[in-house]
Amino acid sequence: METNNTVTPNKENIESAELLEMRQQMAELKSQLDEQLQLNEVNLRKNIMKKTNSINSFGSWMLFGGILTAILFPFVFHRIYDFSIACCLATSILCIVDACHDYYSAHRISKSKISSGNVKENIETLISMKKNNKTAFVVGLFCIVPLFFWWGYEIMNTPYFDEMGINIEIAKYSLIGSLLVGSVIGGIFAVKLYKKQQKNISEMIDMISETK
Repeated sequence: METNNTVTPNKENIESAELLEMRQQMAELKSQLDEQLQLNEVNLRKNIMKKTNSINSFGSWMLFGGILTAILFPFVFHRIYDFSIACCLATSILCIVDACHDYYSAHRISKSKISSGNVKENIETLISMKKNNKTAFVVGLFCIVPLFFWWGYEIMNTPYFDEMGINIEIAKYSLIGSLLVGSVIGGIFAVKLYKKQQKNISEMIDMISETK
């Protein structure tokens, strides 16, 4: 008579195997999660650097545009319309000061500062940049208003139209109207640029906050 030597797995062996399988699955999930977190962190840092570059580029372009305007304004309005040197100089100085401020403010944050890893200091710098930009924008508006009246005065007293055989008053008011329309368009463009820069800074603050 043959004896059946087949051993039936007991309950403890089954539970041990299931527990081992669960641990393996948990380890795999943890490994995948760690990889995803590392990937997210790398992408976040890339986006932060990209946003930093956008903020810096804004300041550089504003500096270029401000200096270009400071050169072209006196050339056009003094040489052609005989604006006073004082008016041209005041306009040029305002353009240069505004452009220099935009450049300085935009470069208060840099890739090297971001790489330092001082999250608190970087966020404080960005918040300060937003406040300074807002103050500079308001000050710029108060400065540009009297310049409009000064430009109008210069146009009304320019000898440019005197020998052209046209209705001088209509020509002068047409020039003032054109200047006003151009200023409104320029103002709308300036507001959009201002809002874009402020938005970039706000988004960067949110990004850096996520690295805490």
